[in-house]
Amino acid sequence: MQAIGSALDSAMGSLLQDLSRSQGTSEQEQTPKEQKRPLSYESFEDVAGYLSKRGWTEAVAGEDYFTCIKAFNRAMSFKSPQRRMGLIITGAYGCGKTMFCDNLPIRFQKIDLTIPETVEWIDGQGGYASSISEMCEGNILLDDLGAENIKNEYGVKRDIAGEFICRYHTRGKGRLFITTNLTGEQLLDRYGGRVVDRLKQMCVPVRMTGTSKRKWL
Repeated sequence: MQAIGSALDSAMGSLLQDLSRSQGTSEQEQTPKEQKRPLSYESFEDVAGYLSKRGWTEAVAGEDYFTCIKAFNRAMSFKSPQRRMGLIITGAYGCGKTMFCDNLPIRFQKIDLTIPETVEWIDGQGGYASSISEMCEGNILLDDLGAENIKNEYGVKRDIAGEFICRYHTRGKGRLFITTNLTGEQLLDRYGGRVVDRLKQMCVPVRMTGTSKRKWL
């Protein structure tokens, strides 16, 4: 009986060792995979990789590829609440300004200035839910600055987009992104030194030199 008991103890010990090894392997297999490194907005490779996955590649962007990504990297390097920079992207129509912004790894409220009702929206009229104060809380994209109509109130012309830029300069808590077909001199002629001076403090300038990428279907 003692021999049988010893044999049984030996078998049980061997079984426990096997279970222990098995559990150790299982625990290793169940260890969560190493989390992916968060995307760095200041890394050219990170931003380029993100844009590539969304279809904005060097083949698509052409000669503007490196210029645009480096400008975004530079803008995102300003992290102080008192100095958060966006971009003002100038260039000919169709060269890909809006496409670049739409694919950036940053969220913003997009305001298409080619839509006539947008001027009313920015002015806080027309029943829109977003107020100026709410808009100033986050990042903003003013798309196609210069395409908006000047508002006329009882014979007095009002530059609503320019007014908003000045308000955002004072109240904005995010980053301001702008696309425009206008050159620096044209921006100065249309909006005046007061507005352009504020843009210099809020936006890194980048000039896209490519031609229109829009094709006939």
